Amino acid sequence: MRNTFAGLLFCKCCGKRIGRTTLAASQNHRVRLRCVNARNCHNSSSDYDVVEEEIVNALRLWFEGYKVKIETVGYADDIKECNARIKRLQQEIDKLNAQLTKAFNLVEQGIYTLEIFQQRRDSLTSSIADACDRQLQAEKLLLDYEENETSRNSLIPQTTALLECYEEMSISERNAILKTILEKIEYRKKALRIFKAGLGGMHPDVATCYNNMAGVYEDMKEYDKALKYSKKALKIWERWFGKEHIYVAESCYRMGFIYYKKNEWGKAYTYFDRALPIFLSYEETAVSRRTYTIYSFMAIFYDLIGDEVKAKEYIDKSNKIEEMLDKSAE
Repeated sequence: MRNTFAGLLFCKCCGKRIGRTTLAASQNHRVRLRCVNARNCHNSSSDYDVVEEEIVNALRLWFEGYKVKIETVGYADDIKECNARIKRLQQEIDKLNAQLTKAFNLVEQGIYTLEIFQQRRDSLTSSIADACDRQLQAEKLLLDYEENETSRNSLIPQTTALLECYEEMSISERNAILKTILEKIEYRKKALRIFKAGLGGMHPDVATCYNNMAGVYEDMKEYDKALKYSKKALKIWERWFGKEHIYVAESCYRMGFIYYKKNEWGKAYTYFDRALPIFLSYEETAVSRRTYTIYSFMAIFYDLIGDEVKAKEYIDKSNKIEEMLDKSAE
């Protein structure tokens, strides 16, 4: 093995692997790292030793902060706080559901007019959805803390051994330990800045680069960064192609899915709702996994807020799409 970061280092622009290469004798056989998709990707190459030094320094900085956290209080306080927050949010959801039930009773008794009831229902269902979003986020955070608490016993000695004996280790030994500590390292050398300078910041190819970066961040579960670049791509595509183009739908679909993964159902609904009519207007996407996914999400969303009629409507639509997809696959 000649690359410490084999299987770990990936391009931040396109998501492909970063490979090790050696320059010609005229360039002193310098060892470089570059994207294996170099013909299509605009990520620049760098000297191997420069990238290696940056990665090790970043690991040292992260580890010092991690050790301080673990050696002082660990995650016990965070876990306790998360559990308390989840309990408070459940109480809030129960209270809101009780208020919604009361609103239904009041309209049945003729105390609420239909208009007042609809306003009250919309307000309560929005509050319930928001509280459910926050509860799901708290539960995800709790899971992360519990996993960190479980894994800390092996992580600290492994990282300590790597950093203290890095120079003495073989490349294979470094690589093996790094793979127990890290899932992925992403590499980018100001590629986007160079790309924008040549094409202009609002060119469709720049939007494609933004979209690729969003995909990489989504795969890494860095959802806020993925949304940042998805929104940049969406803005460019709207300007070039209008708001009803398939690229716009694809971008909205991605953001809807990311917000769904973040358990922000209200925002997910907004983007899915925008993507759906565009997909339906194109023959190749009218019956597709995308429309099936959106219909399924809508069914769950409306069930969550207590609108059984809408929920059933979208369940029927998703079932119909699924049947059509199954038939086309036969």
